Amino acid sequence: MVVTSAGFEPVRAADGREALDHLERCAQLPSVIVLDLKMPGLDGREVLRRLPARAAAIPVVVLTASHDPVPAGVVAALRKPITLELLLDALVTHCR
Repeated sequence: MVVTSAGFEPVRAADGREALDHLERCAQLPSVIVLDLKMPGLDGREVLRRLPARAAAIPVVVLTASHDPVPAGVVAALRKPITLELLLDALVTHCR
């Protein structure tokens, strides 16, 4: 995986509920969250609304095919289709 070879350790979530569950119980919070705005179940906007308080300071990069306004608090919006170069640049730029 390209992200791993660039030095990142991704944690995957199948959907928004799984992502929120992980953020609520993980011992070490991620340095950045990459979130698709269009997901089954809880969409990305709902995940952002429900982020646990302990995760509020984590930078969020969103992926979207929409041209709708991006939710507040997002540090970067990558419009689909994206390249790995754009994704890696966003991760390096916004990783805390």
